[in-house]
Amino acid sequence: MEKNLLQVVRLKSAVMDELLGRYANYFEIRYTAKEFLLDFGQHYPDDAPPVRHTRIIVNYDSVLVFREMLIASISKYQEEMAGAGEERS
Repeated sequence: MEKNLLQVVRLKSAVMDELLGRYANYFEIRYTAKEFLLDFGQHYPDDAPPVRHTRIIVNYDSVLVFREMLIASISKYQEEMAGAGEERS
């Protein structure tokens, strides 16, 4: 069992190393009857329109899981960074 877990961890690590990271400070959320569309992009205060670069499409159940994970991550961040002198940007 432990060997299988190690293989899963290695697989996840290898997959994570291949992900493309994109900075986003602009977000749009839309939905249809069956899906949520999460758009990410960049926008700067120079009166230019925002530029969307990534769209993630998820079903209703998945967006609920994402919401709970985001709430938990924000809470953990706030607990860990409280009083640490970290500036958020």
